[in-house]
Amino acid sequence: MGVLSGIAAWRYDCSMLIIHQEYLKKKYDMKSPIIGIPRLKNIPNSEIEINSKDFPSNEEFLFCIAIQNIYDPYSLPFVNIRENWDLCCKVSEGGGVLFTFNCATIPGGYSLGSKGFQFPTYNFDVDSFIGKCKQYQL
Repeated sequence: MGVLSGIAAWRYDCSMLIIHQEYLKKKYDMKSPIIGIPRLKNIPNSEIEINSKDFPSNEEFLFCIAIQNIYDPYSLPFVNIRENWDLCCKVSEGGGVLFTFNCATIPGGYSLGSKGFQFPTYNFDVDSFIGKCKQYQL
């Protein structure tokens, strides 16, 4: 379960995600073990710019994850390759975290071997980052 933060006001996104989780829990006895809170990113050379008041800063992003951890300490935040390594490690300091390794973000990126990206990303290659995971004891 998740929300793409930055389309609407980030505070609204964070609140609605928790309200939706609560609804699913009460109505269907359904829990959300994995929570995705990716942030919308600007596309290079695009005429459309993200409205900065809706886009959460790093601190606000970490705050949303902290609120989520307080609401449901058994769910794990899912951090994808939209975020840099240091921010991913900051997220992991609050408890568990799921990382994305060896990921492609372009249609056909796996099956067709397409090059490029939909938005700027970080590539966390397992072989390159395994030592960093051990360093942070992730």
